[in-house]
Amino acid sequence: MIASGLPDLDPSGDDVHRAKDVAVAPDGTVYFNVGSSSNANPDDRTFSPPRAVIMAVRPDGSDLRVVEEGVRNGEGLAVAPGGIVWTAVNERDNIPDAAGQVVQSFVNEHPPDEVVPVTAGRDLGWPYCDPDQDADHGSLADVPLVPDPVTNPGGRTMNCAALAPVEVGLPAHSAPLGMSFLEGTAVPAPWSGGAVLAVHGSWDRQPPRAPAILWLAWNGAKDTLMPAITLVSGFQNADGSRWGRPVDVVPGPGGALYVSDDMASATTAWRQARFHNWLWYFCYPAEGSAAVRRISARACSAAWLSGWSAAIKSPSRTPSVRSMAWMTSARVAGRSVPGSARRSAASWCWALAR
Repeated sequence: MIASGLPDLDPSGDDVHRAKDVAVAPDGTVYFNVGSSSNANPDDRTFSPPRAVIMAVRPDGSDLRVVEEGVRNGEGLAVAPGGIVWTAVNERDNIPDAAGQVVQSFVNEHPPDEVVPVTAGRDLGWPYCDPDQDADHGSLADVPLVPDPVTNPGGRTMNCAALAPVEVGLPAHSAPLGMSFLEGTAVPAPWSGGAVLAVHGSWDRQPPRAPAILWLAWNGAKDTLMPAITLVSGFQNADGSRWGRPVDVVPGPGGALYVSDDMASATTAWRQARFHNWLWYFCYPAEGSAAVRRISARACSAAWLSGWSAAIKSPSRTPSVRSMAWMTSARVAGRSVPGSARRSAASWCWALAR
């Protein structure tokens, strides 16, 4: 044992988050999260031992310390290229709007969850400051923090503008869990140049935020992650019911990703997904002639890969993946089939993109 006396279910609160993530930096320092005991209670910031923090300790048990505070529930600890530890943070639920009222339409999109580096002395502001993409025209990059209207009205308790913006926001109530950086793994480019993140999906959003595997490109020039794109979806049905909820995603041999799931079976279910094979089966339609179905699958696979690659290279200037799906599927299918089949393949891929 290298760290003892940590809080677990004590003190009790309205939303206790247990410690469960560990990452080891290149210098041997062990980082771990200690989540809050509440949804948004300022008392958490006064507890001893501390809660709502990322802590670190030397392998011999010395130098136990708080590294980052104001972290409601810092899951997904992972080591980025260059050795910096990052965390994916589950933000608060049932956030009030500017008038202090809990309105479902506002709750649905606020606050974004967070993906940030673990930086000594940094404060993410919880529960006094909330990340708010609306304060920056909806962008999920460098999301500013604004005063919470209930816990910090008018910024009287904490100056949120003085805090560093959140490097990457995720759609509200994504519930990020396990994260892995892919540099140096067998996962092929361009995916090796980023991180994958399992998001569990919401419990309080209407309609529910869908579970997924996300991918975030790594910007080596700025040593930061870029806003996420969806890599694997389909865990949630149209009526909001789910057959799976990803918990973690890690690279394995042969360029595969392994996804753990806490819903698909009574025990943890591991699924191997090679990118091209997964795309083929995802894109394969259930109807139509065998020839058109094969064309549709091949065309849509190419479309999604082209759309993602374009988004990676120039996320602010490229067409949406949906538009890329239409254009690329029509182009790929057009190499070998008449116009009717091209339209069928493109329409199928467009429907998937929606």
